[in-house]
Amino acid sequence: MAVLDVSALQRCLATLSYASQRLAGLDSAADELEYDVIRAACAKEFELTLEMSVKLLRRALQDYFASGRQVAELTVREMLRHAGVRGMLILEEVDRWLAYRDYRNAAAHDYAQLKADEIVQILPHYQIDAQKLASTLARLL
Repeated sequence: MAVLDVSALQRCLATLSYASQRLAGLDSAADELEYDVIRAACAKEFELTLEMSVKLLRRALQDYFASGRQVAELTVREMLRHAGVRGMLILEEVDRWLAYRDYRNAAAHDYAQLKADEIVQILPHYQIDAQKLASTLARLL
């Protein structure tokens, strides 16, 4: 069984939760600069936690393949689908994780206020899914 340490992911998810709560409490018109800074922090923490989740899933899947190289060669889409087949994610979660990945890719290639606002809109659902994944992966220890 692959050794999975989810503590760093859990810490980053706690940071994301704190930042998104702070953002929700701000008036974007009255606190424009603070709102922009915290929104940017949320977007970056979203990207970080998504990448950490993908790496942990990749490690968790190594036990189901003949070699680590096979897992390393999987695209993120393939890897997420395998995680669904192995019960690490349910079908609806696989679809959402694919959408999260699309948001992350769009933001990374065309960072703009609109993209950051879109990420902020999906954060509540993402945080639930990411916490659930962290719990699932922690049980695999």
